[in-house]
Amino acid sequence: MIQYLNYRVPGFENKYVNPKKLKEFIQRKNWNYQVLGKSQQNRDIYSVSLGNGPMKFAFWSQMHGNESTNTRALLDLFHYLDKEQPKFLNQFQLDWIPQLNPDGAAVWSRYSASGVDLNRDFIQESTPEIKILKSYIFKKGYKCIFNLHDQRNLFYTKNNLKSTEIAILSPVVGQHLMNENCILAKKYLAAIISKMREFTNVNLAKFNDSFYPLAAGDNFQKSVPTILVEAGYCLNDLQRNRIREQLFYFFYSLLQIDFSKPLKNFEAYQELPLNSEGAYDLILKNVKIIQNNQEVITALGIRFRDEFIDEQVKIIAEVIEIGDLNMAIGYEIFDAQGQILRNNELGYEIPQRGMKADFVLGKNIKIENGKIREIKL
Repeated sequence: MIQYLNYRVPGFENKYVNPKKLKEFIQRKNWNYQVLGKSQQNRDIYSVSLGNGPMKFAFWSQMHGNESTNTRALLDLFHYLDKEQPKFLNQFQLDWIPQLNPDGAAVWSRYSASGVDLNRDFIQESTPEIKILKSYIFKKGYKCIFNLHDQRNLFYTKNNLKSTEIAILSPVVGQHLMNENCILAKKYLAAIISKMREFTNVNLAKFNDSFYPLAAGDNFQKSVPTILVEAGYCLNDLQRNRIREQLFYFFYSLLQIDFSKPLKNFEAYQELPLNSEGAYDLILKNVKIIQNNQEVITALGIRFRDEFIDEQVKIIAEVIEIGDLNMAIGYEIFDAQGQILRNNELGYEIPQRGMKADFVLGKNIKIENGKIREIKL
């Protein structure tokens, strides 16, 4: 069994991956480094490669600049392979664009410097980034390619009401339309799932398979087997380092498949629960609010969001919903048992949607940025 923590690259624990820092680290490694072109703000867009085997796979991460978990996971995998597993490098060739959108990554933005969502620019090609990606993918004859993203905490699986840790998809090529590449991508995913379960327990889900005619994955699927990977969330993993580890095992499992035998079926993929949407990170039930000398018992739904401050991603908890949440899903649910909601100065608090989740319940419970603390007043 791999001791993952022995190979996790230090210095990348925060979600924010500074493009300059990442490039400098990669350039110190003995990996095949190639500049592919320039971003809109003249940053290098580059690839790194390991191996020279016949099984050729390509990956690109941070197409959305504020989605970094797969970047960090593949950094760990490349570090592991370079250090411990040269035997894999005779069988595989792994080509990776770590930050397709370095301008967005630099300022923790989903979008390119011109405000374009690169994942909706496949047809128009208004950005140099998407032109570079298409040229890179189409010229090398890959067995399969991986489109890597992060999804929000609010996605969960209905079978166990837990947060989705990794969501995966073989995209369709039209509404409810599949081709041979779709089928082959499903077979790759089924084989990965089967291998991955030998190494770790992970809450997997199948991403929404609606057709997006402008999206990269849906269009690449017409030419080469394509897989979407969405990094999810698990409880108390706000910087997603536990998910980073799960993704390491996901990619490692690809390398464990015996490709001397044909891929059989895709049942393990088809059986995955769907990636459902709408969960709260925390639900506070039976909270008493006093307004104009009237008492109301209600519930608060709280979610975490990212805030980019001083080249770090800080996690901020906000009140998103107020009202009847008895049918809602919460990763944590706390029954306030009618305790009065107060602010930190112990005055009565009237909750507002969008307010930061910092307040006091009754006399001995404090909600501090969405975390429950016991206190004595």
